[in-house]
Parts: sequence; structure tokens; C-alpha cells
Amino acid sequence: EPVSAMALLLSAEFELQVVWRGTKEYCGYHSGNWPVVTRDEASPVREVFDAFHERDLGQKHGRGSHRDWLRDPRSFEQALQAALAREGTSFSRAHLAFCSEPALACLTMHDLGKPVLGYFGVHPAFMVKDQEEQLALYRRLRDNVANDRRSTLATVAPYISLQILH
Repeated sequence: EPVSAMALLLSAEFELQVVWRGTKEYCGYHSGNWPVVTRDEASPVREVFDAFHERDLGQKHGRGSHRDWLRDPRSFEQALQAALAREGTSFSRAHLAFCSEPALACLTMHDLGKPVLGYFGVHPAFMVKDQEEQLALYRRLRDNVANDRRSTLATVAPYISLQILH
């Protein structure tokens, strides 16, 4: 959403080429006259996401709900690093890595030297179950990515920004 808005508003300033990797769905609500992002049917990154993603379906407040998480977050990061290496020039030549949930993907790409534009519509640690691992994730976002002048983290709500900075 923020990338498509920038592409529309600043179309004379830069050319946007998007390589979408990892997840099944993309919110196409804010589409414009830029390349439409399509779902990733198969890629090394998508294989990693599928291998580590878990979902519990259930009820919350009388409505259908779900809880997503990553099995073994540390192994997810290692597998994602290997998958990004297999992406070849799609990742190695990128000037910027866009990331969202799971936030560990943002940290992994940043650890590999890329500036990141991270966008979070929910709290970044929601896909990490263990409380200590959640706190470690927030510390890494704050200390590494938020302090990197090349990178930007955007959120849909102010409380999410506070979670990252504190």
C-alpha cells in the first residue's frame, strides 16, 4: 500500500520494479498505473514461508479467527538467508528490500546488507510465539533497522511504532 501510493505520487521521480516473494496474498486495494503485484505461486522464499508457517483456526468473540506463527524462528531466518541467495540477482541487485509480516524477514534482509522499507499492519512480533523471542525481535528492529538511516519502518497505527521504539 505505501509503495503503490509512492509510485503513483512520485511517478516522474523514479521507476518502480517489484519482485514479490514469499506469501500467497497481496492487498491490491491501492492499485494504480504501476506493475500489479501478483501472488507468489512458487519461489525459494515462498517455499521457506510455507515450510515454517503455522495457522490455528478458531473462534474469538463469537467470530471466526486465526493465529499465525512461525515454527522455529531462528531456523526460519537461516532458511530465508539461503533462499535469498538462491534468488540470484533479483535480491542481490535490489536497491531496497520491501518487507512486512513476518518481521523476521525484514531483519534477515537487513542482516544481509539491504536497506529495508518495512510496513506493519499488525504488531511485528505477532508471528513469534515465545515472549522472549518477541522481545528480542523488537530489540533488533529498534537497534538495527530503526537506527539505520537507509531504512524506514512504517506502521498502520501509532501504537505499533511505540512497540518498536520501546
